Amino acid sequence: MHMINEFKNTVNDNKFQELLDFGKIISYICWQLSITPILYWSLACFYHTQDRNMIIKDLDFLVNEDSFPELILLLGQYDISYELKPWQSIVISKDDLKIDIDSAERYLSPRSGETILTQIGDSKFNILNIISLIDIYQEAIDNMPLNNDFQKQRWLYEKKLINLKKHVS
Repeated sequence: MHMINEFKNTVNDNKFQELLDFGKIISYICWQLSITPILYWSLACFYHTQDRNMIIKDLDFLVNEDSFPELILLLGQYDISYELKPWQSIVISKDDLKIDIDSAERYLSPRSGETILTQIGDSKFNILNIISLIDIYQEAIDNMPLNNDFQKQRWLYEKKLINLKKHVS
């Protein structure tokens, strides 16, 4: 198992730890249903690049969409707030923390779902492989509207994509 023992970022270090703790709860709920959540987007990018300046604002998991109904039922039993979004995602929130559960069929297929079991602090996650993560960022950039509303998001994705490509062996 790969380990990252510390994350130092004065901008959001406390929130990062709160996100990891919340992510552990959501992962545990998934495991109760025999669902293996795959962590991707920013935290996976952080893992692959070790960019200590990266700000992690939320966590993003991939799960099979056919598990959404059971997952929603169990979230309700744990009194965890969620919203099912039309773009095949469940947005889970607690105070100012947010976790997105996205459809693996929509966002991962046909890429490899190969993961790396990783421990970040005292939290264990299955993190998406770097090649599939690069493909996901590239596809997001390619499909993003070119208008000004998405300029900042495009720039952030492009920056992460360049950084990820530097770490492909």
